[in-house]
Amino acid sequence: MHSHPTSLPTASTNRLPGEESSEATFADLGLSEPLLRAVTDEGYTTPTPIQARAIPVLLRGRDLLGQAQTGTGKTAAFALPLLHSIDPNVSAVQALVLCPTRELALQVATAIHDYGKHLPRISVLPIFGGDSMVRQLSRLSRGVHVVVGTPGRVLDHLERGSLVLDKVRFVVLDEADEMLRMGFIEDVESILGKTPSERQTALLSATLPPAIRRVAANQLRHPEHIAIESATRTVNTISQRFVVVEERYKFDALLRLLEVNPPEAALVFTRTRIGADELAESLVSEGIPAEALHSDLSQAQRATVLQRLRDQRVRVVVATDVAARGLDIDHISHVVNFDLPNDLDTYVHRIGRTGRAGRSGEALMLITPQQRGRLRMIERFTQSTLAPLAVPTRAAVLAKREERLFATLVPSLQNPLPERFRALAEKLAHSSGQDTVAVAALLLQQLCADRSQGRQHVPDDLQPVLRPERGRFANDRYPNDRYATESRFERAPRPERGARHDFAPRPEREPRQEFAPRPDGEDRPEPRFERDSRSRPSRPAPVDVTKIMLSVGYEHGLRPQDVVGAIANEAGIPGRAIGQIEILATSTVVEIPMQLGMKVLSALRRTTVRGQQARPRMLSDERPTRPTRFPPRTRS
Repeated sequence: MHSHPTSLPTASTNRLPGEESSEATFADLGLSEPLLRAVTDEGYTTPTPIQARAIPVLLRGRDLLGQAQTGTGKTAAFALPLLHSIDPNVSAVQALVLCPTRELALQVATAIHDYGKHLPRISVLPIFGGDSMVRQLSRLSRGVHVVVGTPGRVLDHLERGSLVLDKVRFVVLDEADEMLRMGFIEDVESILGKTPSERQTALLSATLPPAIRRVAANQLRHPEHIAIESATRTVNTISQRFVVVEERYKFDALLRLLEVNPPEAALVFTRTRIGADELAESLVSEGIPAEALHSDLSQAQRATVLQRLRDQRVRVVVATDVAARGLDIDHISHVVNFDLPNDLDTYVHRIGRTGRAGRSGEALMLITPQQRGRLRMIERFTQSTLAPLAVPTRAAVLAKREERLFATLVPSLQNPLPERFRALAEKLAHSSGQDTVAVAALLLQQLCADRSQGRQHVPDDLQPVLRPERGRFANDRYPNDRYATESRFERAPRPERGARHDFAPRPEREPRQEFAPRPDGEDRPEPRFERDSRSRPSRPAPVDVTKIMLSVGYEHGLRPQDVVGAIANEAGIPGRAIGQIEILATSTVVEIPMQLGMKVLSALRRTTVRGQQARPRMLSDERPTRPTRFPPRTRS
């Protein structure tokens, strides 16, 4: 443990000369020539604010406490100085990056590898749960310079002795607030205790709750605090809009939105794995290339889906929140919240997957009329305004199809047509008694057919008739918009200062009901029910909570944060949604919300915790009794 100041500076007073100028380039930051070439190869010319301020600080060897929102370029801000500090002649782990999720770890490792491609013999290894332990052990035994991993898997390797951190010179804690939310902070502090005290440390986080500030005070040496403040929690280049639609028509609304405004690449978020699979299959059946991405897929399958999205072989990926962090694909133009997230932070991380690297992006949210209150909460949390968007009608969808078909066919008609197709068109016209124009019209009709007509009860206009919102959620921002609602309550004009007002007298209250005196002379009502004298008041058990048993306990070294981290990481649910955890000798009982029960079960089936298969199963209302340490005594 280092001897550090007990308080953190609130802001850094050191600014780079001319950092506010748009003329600043990466060459002004002091990076080596191979790193500058790699940055140029990636297409970056101007550093972002966090990069312009953090890179010089880290190059000077100072510890850093960086605060910036997702999508601001934090990875390059620490990856470039990290590579600058590596000595390729020393075959040992010299840099360690800790990330909360496997997706983020893989993303960061890929970025570090790309930035270091012009450096001699720099090796980077991502280590995380779900990946082959044999492969990781083999790579570590051959020697690597940079390790990027999740806290759980890093601890596993430390306990095995396969990972040695004695030569570490540079440590990064990426997305520290997310590691706190998933219960990894104690693991992080344990890992940092295995590193040299004279290391350089960078802690980056979107927020700085008290627990993160405590870690920074204990683990960082006189850090320089760089906070990139913004007026909103979301990126200004992201256009946020919402669609109000009935739950049963959400798929049809999504289909029409994707057809009228085809995305370059889109992420569609759902709550559950089953929902992601079903939605992806439905989109494919409608002719839209789509694939699902969730925790039930193996790491190889997830990597394949993401690579297909990068190569633009698939246009839409339907994902659970397992993809909400660490997924960095520049050409994602749209993020669609098909299901609302469980918490407001997740919404920000979802839409942060678009509008990256200076690009603009679209964030759409499908809400039901009953969820309009959630919309106002999101607006207040993000300090931004979401604009209403109309669901396209069938006529608009067909017009867009005809427009695309026209743009495709006209250039092709300039080329000579194969003779056999001309003969086929003439044969169809002759056999039907029609001319070739009628044959062409029939084929065009089939190409532009409205497939939704085959589904019953899908109206042409999917916009619902909204009832007025009540109370503080009343919407007065769009008085002339058909999708806005007006409050049914009129606010009275505020009285002028010093004015006198006459108020009507209040109606008299009805007299209190008198109760007949009881035999014992007390004037009180009879009780409505008799209470058993042996019973005592108790807090009712929540009806929306279920219990799951895991086949791992304290004999395997299990701790509560291991359970929270496994469930939050694998199932993609917030850690605060997990209830009471009871760790027994060889098993553990966890309380989770009823609606998340099947999601957690399916996510943990192939998961190991502390090296043991979780083997989850749902419990009935009866909780298993705790095993007794000694056998009960018997009377003689």
